[in-house]
Amino acid sequence: MSLLEKAKVKRTVANTNNSGSAYNTEFSRENYGKKSAKRPRKRRTGLKVALTCIIILLVAVGICAGVAYHYGNELYQSALHVRAQANEAMDDLDDIKKYIVAGDSEKAQQAAKSLTQKAKAMNEETDGDLWVLAERIPVYGEDISTVRVLTDVFEDVSVNAIEPLCSEMSGISLKSLIGEGGTVNVEQLTKLVETMSTVAPVLHRSAESFNKCPEPHLDQLKGIIDKTSTQLNSANDLLSFAQRFAPLIPDVFGANGARNYLVIAQNNVESRPTGGFYGQVGMATVENGKISMGDFSSLNGSKLNQTYVDNKMSTWYERMSVVEFPANGMNNLGMNPDIPHVSQVFYDACDLNGTPIDGIVYVDPIFVQYLIEATGGFTASDGTWVDGSNAATVIMHDTYWTYFNDYRGQDAFFMMVANDALKHVFSSLGDVDIKKFAELVLSAAEKRHVSIWFASIDEQAAITELGFSGAISTDPTEAVTGVYFANESWSKMEWYLHATTEVTSETKNADGSTSYGVTLTLWNALTDDEAWSGNYLVVAGRKNSNYKVMYQPGDMLESVFLLAPAGGSIENMQTDADIYDEQYGDVYGNGMCRYKIHLLPGATATFSYTVTTSPEARGSLEFDMTPLAQDVQ
Repeated sequence: MSLLEKAKVKRTVANTNNSGSAYNTEFSRENYGKKSAKRPRKRRTGLKVALTCIIILLVAVGICAGVAYHYGNELYQSALHVRAQANEAMDDLDDIKKYIVAGDSEKAQQAAKSLTQKAKAMNEETDGDLWVLAERIPVYGEDISTVRVLTDVFEDVSVNAIEPLCSEMSGISLKSLIGEGGTVNVEQLTKLVETMSTVAPVLHRSAESFNKCPEPHLDQLKGIIDKTSTQLNSANDLLSFAQRFAPLIPDVFGANGARNYLVIAQNNVESRPTGGFYGQVGMATVENGKISMGDFSSLNGSKLNQTYVDNKMSTWYERMSVVEFPANGMNNLGMNPDIPHVSQVFYDACDLNGTPIDGIVYVDPIFVQYLIEATGGFTASDGTWVDGSNAATVIMHDTYWTYFNDYRGQDAFFMMVANDALKHVFSSLGDVDIKKFAELVLSAAEKRHVSIWFASIDEQAAITELGFSGAISTDPTEAVTGVYFANESWSKMEWYLHATTEVTSETKNADGSTSYGVTLTLWNALTDDEAWSGNYLVVAGRKNSNYKVMYQPGDMLESVFLLAPAGGSIENMQTDADIYDEQYGDVYGNGMCRYKIHLLPGATATFSYTVTTSPEARGSLEFDMTPLAQDVQ
């Protein structure tokens, strides 16, 4: 029996009128999508070691003051002394961060030495007889013991990690890591990461010591302890990663020979599960840290796409009935939400085309806007002012309304702005606020606005750990469900698509799994006036081959893909969406439902369903979702 037959679909037509039809649909599908995972994936860890130290201090003082108050004034006074030292230490930590960002390594070293003095004093105080005796207090003595471990850990981190890190960074300025014209100082970057890797063992043993501490008995302290544990272990993971990643940096930035990276521009207003329609591609070359960005050109009709078609590459890879992969043309390879698999197709096509690549960078206009926000605005070739507030609007909206039904004009304008924007970004990186830049890039990666793939297995493993891979989660220990979209009307209507997800309930199951009630709501914000404007490239209809499927121009034909967590399932579907096609299958072991729906101007559609995780899953439910144009508005 097929998956579709097993679905036991019960549909009743609720209403039919000129706006289309609505349905109440119930799905009862036993064991849907419960398949074993094939590939593990790690998620991005925390990045700020300094925050770990601050939290350790706060926890130590909180436990000391809270517990000591009940068991003796002398101990209480000692705790207050530790508190005073902790406050001064926090000032030192703030100074260290400030001086490192400013590139003043001498002052950073002085602040680190001051921090070490205070850490030693705190540890010496809690090593005293008074605190040793307090450990014998019934029940709460364990909390005193935890305090002593914390101060010991803090001294270890300060003496053997923070101070030597500041010392080794002498001559290294964060701003100097990216020089004039966007050139990355590979030597300094390598030195910085190698320095981080040398202190990795310190964080490792500190994390191990803290993880052995018993859970505190005071309820008000448990949350703080948990947070400290998370931060300390995240810092440990980060430095362990740095220790492994350091040897890869020279190759990634072309220190041992030029590297070629294919850059794929995804257009969010014609959505695909990975992000958007693959319209334009360019080639970036990196040699000795110098990034050179070539001009973008249309993927459709390109030599690369022709290579793909001529060699019948769509027959080379596993086919999945639930998504169009591999596609007949390269523009639609993004129908597969898993970027590593998509990247392998591009890699093979580039190799056949005689332009071998070392990696692929996927970007969308929202990521470009993030970059311009960090680097400052610029004037495009045609005189258009582009900055951190309007870049995505210029590329994804103004393009299509300025060049009304002029396909060539729209493509030319899009490529012009994309070329000018990326060249401006690369030439301006030397003046950027590195901290802000890093935060923007990390946020963009989390939301799939930028993804990276490397041909090297070691480099790809590292980028996956950082959270930049764009891979779907096939790890049963992760509570991750997918929500992806694809434009089916050959239009640019996703500028008007709004989508929200909400977890409405959470139920722990006897087998260790968790079931979540989820509601997905879609809204087509297109107005009737815009729908009937005659701009058929934006709103589709009439001149479009899918007009026979559409009710009218502006009918947002949308594929909605719902991906079950690895080892989990999606069940109990109820929807008022006007569905004209549906299918069930799996993607690399994860169960997937696909619904093709009508969504008229101003209309909404709601999907309510149950997501059940694997019994092995840990943490709360997370959503891996196609990035939308509305993310920038």
